[in-house]
Amino acid sequence: MATRVCPQCGSQYVASVRRCIDCDVVLVDQPADRDDAEAPTAGGATPVNGGDEVAYELEGWSNQLKLSLEGMLDRASIRRVWEAAVLVVPAEFEAEVDALIATVEGVDVEDLDEDEVQVAFDVHELTAEELDDLDARLYAAGIAHAWTEELELLVAEAAADEVADTIEAILDDPEADDGEAAADDGVDVHARLTTLYVAVDKLVKDPLGTKAVARFLTASEGIDGLGVPYGLSGEDWASFLATVADLITVVQAEGDGDDVLEAIDAELAPRDEDGEELDAEDVEEVDEAVDRSGDAGEEPVVDRHGLARDLAFALRDRLRDLT
Repeated sequence: MATRVCPQCGSQYVASVRRCIDCDVVLVDQPADRDDAEAPTAGGATPVNGGDEVAYELEGWSNQLKLSLEGMLDRASIRRVWEAAVLVVPAEFEAEVDALIATVEGVDVEDLDEDEVQVAFDVHELTAEELDDLDARLYAAGIAHAWTEELELLVAEAAADEVADTIEAILDDPEADDGEAAADDGVDVHARLTTLYVAVDKLVKDPLGTKAVARFLTASEGIDGLGVPYGLSGEDWASFLATVADLITVVQAEGDGDDVLEAIDAELAPRDEDGEELDAEDVEEVDEAVDRSGDAGEEPVVDRHGLARDLAFALRDRLRDLT
């Protein structure tokens, strides 16, 4: 399988991905002399929970590979949960999941040739789940593709008709509105959280930017309706959702002096340029260096840009632990 790796953290991605979502650096081609034994492969199915379910060890799989498998599982209506890097499914689906994993590990998706005529698809109308489904379908079909910063899908002109049909099929899927039932069945939220992580990572760099905010709002839509992720307490999940809600409030606010923003600001620990929380002494130095008083006689105003940035840092840290 054609792959790329991050030169900083070593994470592996399929060849259509251009940048590492953690380090935000351009990926490099996988060295040709890489030992095949190092390629991420799934372990065989292991019976768990009295044999009613089977577990697959996916240690070493990148988020991109997991997202591709997630889309295929969703299309096949296979119930599943993720326990860190372990996929657990009902034993009755073992044969189907074996085949899907073999597809993900065996499909060779070549690099999108930059010298070839390309077609760009505007896919902003697709939900986060539909985008994951689209990526999985293209990956399974071996169609080389790439995503731009503006969330446009790039494919070779020769594959444009097939891609257009795929997008139309996703939009016409009668099961597309069955998300609430899927959540009730305990379907994992890993893919949604990964999508949200990518959006929040962009927001850290441009806290009030129009495109970054729009991407975050799209990714966060419906998060509060998902079930509690495996291994997380209800209290921790509620706290996480509160942080998401606070960030939504801040990026959508129109005025800096709103009482709601002041309340959020008062509860949040400020951070430095690297996202590290400041101690009391550092906070005092920042307050002395920054004029937050507004016009004469007016109450101090909230730095909405800084507040959005600090919230995005805090949310990204929590998402990193969850994904």
